[in-house]
Amino acid sequence: MDQDLEAVAAALRQEKKCLLTIHTKPDGDALGSMAAMQLALTHLGVDRVMFLSGPGPIPPKHLFLLTLTSHPPLHPPSTSAAPPP
Repeated sequence: MDQDLEAVAAALRQEKKCLLTIHTKPDGDALGSMAAMQLALTHLGVDRVMFLSGPGPIPPKHLFLLTLTSHPPLHPPSTSAAPPP
C-alpha cells in the first residue's frame, strides 16, 4: 500500500497544474474529499485550483471544509436560468 501511495504522489508531482472538481449539489463527503486533495497537492508542490459547478450555494454547515484550504474554490458565473429541480 505504501508503494501505491508513493507511486501516486510521484505521478502527481510531475504534473504542472491540477483541476479539482466535484459533483453538483455537493455534500460533506465530496467537499471534504476535494479539500483533502487540495491540501495533498499543496504539500506536493502542485499548482492546483478547485472549481465548483452547478446551481446553488454550498450548504452553510459544510463551509468550514473549504476554510481548511489556502485557496477558495472558483464558482461559475451566475446565470439567470433557474436551477434544475
